[in-house]
Amino acid sequence: MVRKHHSHLNPVSQGMANERMIWLAHHITKSASTKRMQFLIETFDSEDIRGWIEESLDLGAPVVACLIERTHFSVIVDITWGGLVLFDSQDTSWLPINRKAPLTDVIDREGMIRVRLNMPT
Repeated sequence: MVRKHHSHLNPVSQGMANERMIWLAHHITKSASTKRMQFLIETFDSEDIRGWIEESLDLGAPVVACLIERTHFSVIVDITWGGLVLFDSQDTSWLPINRKAPLTDVIDREGMIRVRLNMPT
């Protein structure tokens, strides 16, 4: 009923499309950036999801990913042989993964970004 009268609340009741999430992340990081500290959003740009996540975490850049089974965005803070360690609004801190199975079974590659801190010189 709320959606009928307030369509701008659709992201609250139905979730957010990947494109909207990426736009919002760009907007938030632009607003949070200052002359001394800038945040960058980088979208997934590789064929190797696991490698890209590991590279991101090595750079100190959290990865926001859309989890397919839950159709839910979560922050990946670590990756281990057996699963993903998450910082999540639904209190899911661990997502088991099969090391031999591709992560595309778990993560929507179109819904992946990383947030990096860029210190201007």
